[in-house]
Amino acid sequence: MYSIFIHTHSSCDDALIMCLGQLDKYMPNVKRYIAIEKKTETVKNENVILYNEEDTYTERLVSILPQIDEEIVLYLHEDMILYDAPDMEELNRCEQYLQDHDVMMLKLIGTLGIGFEVAPSIRFSSTPYKFVVQPTLWKRDKLKELVEGERYSIWEMEERIQQKFSSVGVGYTYFRGDEKLRGQAHYDSHIFPFIATAIVKGKWNNLEYSSELNNLFDEYDVKSDREMMV
Repeated sequence: MYSIFIHTHSSCDDALIMCLGQLDKYMPNVKRYIAIEKKTETVKNENVILYNEEDTYTERLVSILPQIDEEIVLYLHEDMILYDAPDMEELNRCEQYLQDHDVMMLKLIGTLGIGFEVAPSIRFSSTPYKFVVQPTLWKRDKLKELVEGERYSIWEMEERIQQKFSSVGVGYTYFRGDEKLRGQAHYDSHIFPFIATAIVKGKWNNLEYSSELNNLFDEYDVKSDREMMV
């Protein structure tokens, strides 16, 4: 079975507490790895992989991924927090699809440029942004191949890695067709209903996810000094 791989930083502990809590609630039996720059109280019971904070984001991924046992990983960040139950049956079907086909990844959120189906709810995407930092089922070694030899920050990666994407393999997007457009460029996800993303430029994304965040703040008693976007 796939494992969950979360890249985080100790400065985002307020979001990580909610992220892990929701995964405990909805996906308690899925093994997970937390990549972080130092051990903290929040991650003391997790499978922790420490990275060098001086490394670029792509260099971190190259060092982290070989320490994950599973061949397929659900890749996300701490501020991509579930607000409802994922469709575990569909996640398992998507994992099986990856195993059975010459495909390197399945993005779990629809963005602009959604195309035709190659399998039920698994679609070709015509967007120039084939890679995005959003929840995605990846073949671990293909993600490592994509970032190997590169020295990009997380923001540079989304912009510059696209030209390399097609030389590494083929990627698809999970999209049923009735998802709600959230913001200007992405849809809600039925298979993995998450906040995309909870933190924007260091502030809580209350513009797009006010009710979801407030519910999470109450449930996990989060007392954060992080500012809201408005």
